[in-house]
Amino acid sequence: MSDTLRLGVLGCGVISDTYLTRAGEFAGLEVVACADIDQKRAQAQASRYSVKALDPEALIASPDIDLVINLSPPTAHAAIGR
Repeated sequence: MSDTLRLGVLGCGVISDTYLTRAGEFAGLEVVACADIDQKRAQAQASRYSVKALDPEALIASPDIDLVINLSPPTAHAAIGR
């Protein structure tokens, strides 16, 4: 068991920059992947921040991710949470 919490960011809009940039400031937290329904947007953020780009379903199901931060639009939160 690792002491590092592996984080996935779901939703690669403007606010994701803050999470992808600042998460490394917290000891024991590492962003390992991001996802978006727009795969090009996910790939752009993944390249910019040196993480994996996944589709939303793969991010949620990944055994390599301990916690998902849901930055999707409010209208999508409930569906993603289920």
